[in-house]
Amino acid sequence: MKTNGMTLKCGKRTFFFDVKQARNGSNYLRITESLFMGEGQEHKKSAIVLFKEDIDVFAEMMKRVSL
Repeated sequence: MKTNGMTLKCGKRTFFFDVKQARNGSNYLRITESLFMGEGQEHKKSAIVLFKEDIDVFAEMMKRVSL
């Protein structure tokens, strides 16, 4: 069951942030990346799933990583 979501477009990539509900009632975040591969080709998709108890640790690591 999908509860809410947001979309972020970055050039040829689109990121979908969807909060969903598991069968046991707990919420989780699914981040899906869709990459445009070119006209007439399918989009390449990949996803990660983060459970509620992992969100803070994940966000902290994102802050610490520098490019």
